[in-house]
Amino acid sequence: STERPERASRRERAQVTDPATSRRAGYRASMHTAFLTGCGSGFGFLTAARLLADGHRVVATEPIIDGLEERLGGPSERLLVLPLDVRDRTA
Repeated sequence: STERPERASRRERAQVTDPATSRRAGYRASMHTAFLTGCGSGFGFLTAARLLADGHRVVATEPIIDGLEERLGGPSERLLVLPLDVRDRTA
């Protein structure tokens, strides 16, 4: 009889072990796209920066986007910056 190789647990597969190469416990992590609001500062900005650093695509929105792309690391194929005010119902 042939033995099957031991498979990593669900928890092990979910943990990112090497974000630079997007490998999770022997599996290739899929790239995700995040749509974030309020990226001009605070939690939105930090989340966008972290996701970009981890190799994901980010749609970063903010009512006034002047300089946002540069603060998030400059132009990138993985970053799209759009003006959006979620408080404005007509937007």
